[in-house]
Amino acid sequence: MRLPYKGRCRITKLFGSKPPTGVHYKYGYHTGCDLVGITDKMIVSCEAGQVMANGYDADGWGNYVKIKGAESGLTAIYCHMAARSALAVGKLVAAGTVIGREGATGQVTGGHLHLEFRKKAGDGSTAVNPCTVLGIVGQTGEVEEVEEEMEITKVKFILPNKTKIAVDGFISDGVNYTAARKLLEALEFKVGWDGTNVVVSK
Repeated sequence: MRLPYKGRCRITKLFGSKPPTGVHYKYGYHTGCDLVGITDKMIVSCEAGQVMANGYDADGWGNYVKIKGAESGLTAIYCHMAARSALAVGKLVAAGTVIGREGATGQVTGGHLHLEFRKKAGDGSTAVNPCTVLGIVGQTGEVEEVEEEMEITKVKFILPNKTKIAVDGFISDGVNYTAARKLLEALEFKVGWDGTNVVVSK
């Protein structure tokens, strides 16, 4: 998972913030994180995934793109862009693919990127904190990475011959991440995640 800008950026509004006076949030709180580019205004995909929507919402998001992450399973929504890349629905994109440029389209008071991550694509009540997903410090100002403290745990693998094994590994931001997994990828195995197990295939 990477940041949604080519260059440095800063956070201007945090996930969970209450609406300002006179403003109504559908779920009662800010369901995303607002970011502003410092050195580059180009917006890129945070992870590899599939384009679920690419459109315009005059009453809210303005120019927006939705991408369902291949690894996290979360749907990322990039909003208020000045322009959108011509990404067809269903297209597979790599992490770092340019999807648009920071802007102020839709219901905004200034230029920024509103970024959401949802467990369910169409349900804002399942939004999760982008700072947690991206591994960045949850405070306004220039983005800083969190120093990860990883706890060793048993991680379950399903091998190509359907054998199940469990090895010592780490859980990072709710996603399995292990030295064994990196080794398998280096050996050109495909490594997926079914929500419980790491699934290995050729």
